[in-house]
Amino acid sequence: MEPLHFSLKDLPPAWEEHIWPLVRDTTSPPYYLVGGAITRTLINQIYGTILPITNYDFAVGSLSTEPQLQNGWVIRVNSFGNWKVVSDELNIHVDVWPFADWKRSRGAVETLEEALAAVPIDVQAVGYDVLTEKLSYHPAFALALQERCVRTLCHDEHAYRLGILKLTREQDLKYRAERFGFKYEL
Repeated sequence: MEPLHFSLKDLPPAWEEHIWPLVRDTTSPPYYLVGGAITRTLINQIYGTILPITNYDFAVGSLSTEPQLQNGWVIRVNSFGNWKVVSDELNIHVDVWPFADWKRSRGAVETLEEALAAVPIDVQAVGYDVLTEKLSYHPAFALALQERCVRTLCHDEHAYRLGILKLTREQDLKYRAERFGFKYEL
């Protein structure tokens, strides 16, 4: 498979109108867009499949202690204790967490690339630095897109998250595969 290419221009208009202002105004750099929004965009480009983007995940420098939200947005806390900023009107949510916490949970990683090597599922092992416009991904991510197959990448991290979500590995892989129209392997 050829190298993957991604640009913020590939995202729906909600990115520029709502998502980027929200993240920029309530957090500090770095701004790493990671996971599903990029995965769905690349699947749309490669296979012509239309997958709506209703979730944006960010690892950032820090969270504002007194965030000023646009009308209609509220901050909730997700299963992992991170911000889940929700707009029911737009049917969009944004998960945001400090990159330092993300690095710490993955064991002394320093870069986005090192953090991506320790994500639980191969289709999540992708990130984009919004400021430098650099796409990074684990080789297993490209293979997952090429083979249209979802697999566990980091078993320890996946087991930890499954415990919090109260899912079996098969349930989680099947759920993710079905969302993308992919198969899955245990």
